[in-house]
Amino acid sequence: MNAGIGRAGWLLAALSAALVAAGCTSPAPQPAAERVSLSIYLPCVISGPMRKVITGYQQAHPEVEIWDEKEKPQALVGAASGEHSRPAVVITLGDKEMAALVESGVVAADQVRDIAANTYPLAVIVPAKGADHIQRLEDLARPDVKRVFVEDPATSTLGDRARRALQRMDLWEAVSRKLVAFDPDANVLDELLSGKAEAAVVFKDCLLEAGRPPKTIRLVGELPCDYYQPIAYQAGVIATAPRPEVARAFVEYLVSAGGREALQRAGLTPPRER
Repeated sequence: MNAGIGRAGWLLAALSAALVAAGCTSPAPQPAAERVSLSIYLPCVISGPMRKVITGYQQAHPEVEIWDEKEKPQALVGAASGEHSRPAVVITLGDKEMAALVESGVVAADQVRDIAANTYPLAVIVPAKGADHIQRLEDLARPDVKRVFVEDPATSTLGDRARRALQRMDLWEAVSRKLVAFDPDANVLDELLSGKAEAAVVFKDCLLEAGRPPKTIRLVGELPCDYYQPIAYQAGVIATAPRPEVARAFVEYLVSAGGREALQRAGLTPPRER
């Protein structure tokens, strides 16, 4: 009996050793992946599509918790250097806004990527009532048109491209003498309808409600898109990002094959591959 037990014990021990060698035992429990937070600043015009991309990224990277906030790039200069919630990635409407962040040291130039083409045309709008003297783009040069809003071409990509188009149309010299400044934190439509300007240059698609502009404004016309350099949405890693490697991974994802596909599914147009 003792001998049998001894042989059985030996066989059990040998079988256990063989199973271990073959990797058939349950693996040791692995520690849960460290949760990290990633903050992304988005322009409101593409916040909807970008949230779809962000959702897909989080599903593939459950350890990354992403929150987004709509903010004007100029505000990031103070936010990135203060005790704010420490943004990590910023996406801008164009090159002028990103250049200002690079110049101020908020974003390193080598951390900037073009992620999508801005396909929204530039358009001139006027209030639906009280602007009968502005029927064509050329009417902006009329002497009885006194106040036109165009964002500052030195700091705004929209303003820069509007200036270029109006120069090609021989309208800029006249329009530049009529420029009015809006509160950068104010809504352009509210400012226009309050009488602070007679016309404004905006991204046309920002105005659409169910495919058409709101009834309170009238679309005068689009600026010819072949009169100005195409606009690209840009993404950059902020220098004070608490986990820069996580921020860089997200930005590089946006320009990868998978990221380009996700952007396209969300309704954005990735730039052409070089």
